[in-house]
Amino acid sequence: MEINKGVRRVLTFSFVYNLFCKLFAKPGAWKSFINEYILNKPCFRVLDCGCGTASILKLLPKSIDYTGVDLSEDYIQSAKKELGDRGKFYCLDINSLQDLNLEKFDTILLLGLLHHLSDSEASNLLGELKKMLSINGRIITYDGCFLEKQNPISRFLLKKDRGQNIRFPHEYRALAEQAFDNVKIDVRNDYLRVPFDQIAMELS
Repeated sequence: MEINKGVRRVLTFSFVYNLFCKLFAKPGAWKSFINEYILNKPCFRVLDCGCGTASILKLLPKSIDYTGVDLSEDYIQSAKKELGDRGKFYCLDINSLQDLNLEKFDTILLLGLLHHLSDSEASNLLGELKKMLSINGRIITYDGCFLEKQNPISRFLLKKDRGQNIRFPHEYRALAEQAFDNVKIDVRNDYLRVPFDQIAMELS
């Protein structure tokens, strides 16, 4: 579930969404994330679920076979216009991925997605995506998270997020362990210009 009313609604427009990401991310933050979590292992075929405008693709090697999926027609059209020669883009519900009959992927990205889903939705999605992984494939997730002792600014911003299912680290882990035996977790607060706690998970 997400809220797209009031001030949050402006983020549904692709150009505002891109500007928001640029303003809040520290210089080089996404490149650091990619090197630490995506390119730290062999990566040839990538499925990006909830890809937004696919801005991450600009920082990935051109040799990667990239597929982006998002429910927003505006985001997908923006991605096709700017990066149509770099990947394949689909505007559809992520629960319809199986209908595309895609080849298996070694890396599936869920960046800023799980906190928009209920526990049952997230659990079902992870179970379905597991079937789309190649041997030794993994899923990388990245979402805001609550902490027991948390900077008040971070807690305030998290509560204002469009996603209404932000969780504590142990709750994210519990969801992931329903489908995956190996769950690695990092809590990060060093990628943005403002205090904002996030959790990165590698599931395999």
